[in-house]
Amino acid sequence: MPKQFTPLTDKQAFAGLLAQSEQEPIILFKHDFTCPISAAARRQLERLDEPVYLIDVSDQPLSLGIADQIGVEHQSPQVIVLRHGQPVWDAALYDISAEGVQAAGRQNQ
Repeated sequence: MPKQFTPLTDKQAFAGLLAQSEQEPIILFKHDFTCPISAAARRQLERLDEPVYLIDVSDQPLSLGIADQIGVEHQSPQVIVLRHGQPVWDAALYDISAEGVQAAGRQNQ
C-alpha cells in the first residue's frame, strides 16, 4: 500500500530524526516536485511500509544543510538511510529502489 510521506521542513525536526535513528532506520527522500526522475523515485518509495521523510529540494537551505551536516554530497532526487545518526546508504536518480532502501534498513541493526 502506498504510504504517506511526512514533510521535513526544518532543522529542529531533522535533529529529532537523528536522535530517532538510534532506535530505527530513518529514510530521507530529497524530492523535486517538478522532476520526472524524482516522480519515478517517489513511486519506488511508495512501495515501502516504513515512514519516509520528504525534503523539498526547493528549500535549499534545509536540503543543502542536511547534506552538509551528515556528510553526503547533495543530489536530487536522493534517498538517504540513517542509522545511529549516520548515513548507511544513499542513492540518487535512477539508482533509487525500494529494494535498496529495505536492504539498507536491515544493515547494522
